Amino acid sequence: MKTLLFSLASLALGFTAARLLPVSSPSAAAAGVIKKPAPPSSQPARSLDLKGDWKPAAQAWAAEDPAGFCAWLVQRGIIPERDLLNLLFTAWAAQDTDAAFTAFFNLPADFRRNPRHQMVLSNMMSSVLSVPDGLGTVLKWLPQVDRHIRTALPPDAQWTKSLPPAQTAALLGEHCTGGTYSSSLIRQFAGAWAQQDRAAVMAWMKSLRPELHHDAFTGIIDEWAEQDAPGALAYLATQADSGERMSAYAPLAELAKKDPKAALAWWEENLAMPNSLCVGEIFRVWCGTNAMEARDYAFAIEDPTLRHHALTSWSQHASTGELLETIIKNPDGSNRRYPSSVAPLETPCYPEP
Repeated sequence: MKTLLFSLASLALGFTAARLLPVSSPSAAAAGVIKKPAPPSSQPARSLDLKGDWKPAAQAWAAEDPAGFCAWLVQRGIIPERDLLNLLFTAWAAQDTDAAFTAFFNLPADFRRNPRHQMVLSNMMSSVLSVPDGLGTVLKWLPQVDRHIRTALPPDAQWTKSLPPAQTAALLGEHCTGGTYSSSLIRQFAGAWAQQDRAAVMAWMKSLRPELHHDAFTGIIDEWAEQDAPGALAYLATQADSGERMSAYAPLAELAKKDPKAALAWWEENLAMPNSLCVGEIFRVWCGTNAMEARDYAFAIEDPTLRHHALTSWSQHASTGELLETIIKNPDGSNRRYPSSVAPLETPCYPEP
């Protein structure tokens, strides 16, 4: 019976490892791009003392024998300490990308459910992007990473210059899935290309699939806002579609640094609807310079729905003292303007003594 169970378990593990290898073209396999990693030794010849300054020893082990290091972590049966997985797998990914990613995706379930693994995957991808020809390797593993990752840190932007922009654009358009890491690549590349040739990157953006279009435009408009916020807002007001217009928060935040009233006026005129990102960015900037002026402007907005949304956004960025002052100066009653969806109480919440 034990023999049968062991055989079934071995079969299942072998199927899982095969399933997690990325799909490649026959030509790529023939060229030896994908290498099946050697299995880690079942009995690591060393261990790591995690008391005190353990990082130098961990770095040495990761450089010399990452598979043995991984086997030791799994055999311990304890979810690794902070930064330990990151140290191991970023070093391993730089040495043997396919072995590192295959091992990572075959870690025990309790390891993989740990929130820290989101950043480990992101850092592994960044590590691969930093080496020559790293983009091709990253794109090979991108579908698998996008299925597992929910948070991504943008890599160093140097990778965006590794190939001619048109070549990178074609690769990203073909391989990006619309998942979290795909989105970070599209945004970063679009912003970098926009610094050189905004017309070219805008044309590329319009050719992308809908799930990638928004990410590309976000990268473009962020860069545009830094260079020419009025020009970006002019495009958003006259040429952008409704989806693109919702990304107005970056140029509005830039405009708010000089003229917050003009930024809010643009929001009222061109969006005419609640948008927490746009209004929140304006009030974040304005509250940093003159929170009471921002509050008074919000109270004076005529449309009750927009006024309510503006005051809500203001309250998220005002200090406790500014909030208390507002409550004291604007008591419940006829002098407070309510949005249409909120009516004043006709009776007190608590009976009077």
